[in-house]
Amino acid sequence: MDGITVHKGVDAGGAQAWTGATPKSTPFQTTGFVVDSDAAYKTAYAKAEAWVKKHPGKKAAFSLGSAARFPAPVWFIVWGDTKSATPSM
Repeated sequence: MDGITVHKGVDAGGAQAWTGATPKSTPFQTTGFVVDSDAAYKTAYAKAEAWVKKHPGKKAAFSLGSAARFPAPVWFIVWGDTKSATPSM
């Protein structure tokens, strides 16, 4: 695997410049959370249960974000290998 870096664990990634709120990038207060991570996981698992059972070695990746199409911050949960640490909302 020449030239490929494999990383395991948490990675803060590179810094991104802040140019102000946009429809895809809006700051939010932690008091705006309506759903906690455990409840979000249970809901996501119920929707992905068939896939998760077929791929038992895959772990869930959690991201928390805010997007114009949602009234409050939302959890984005995916199972399997991810190519990007930033979900597209």
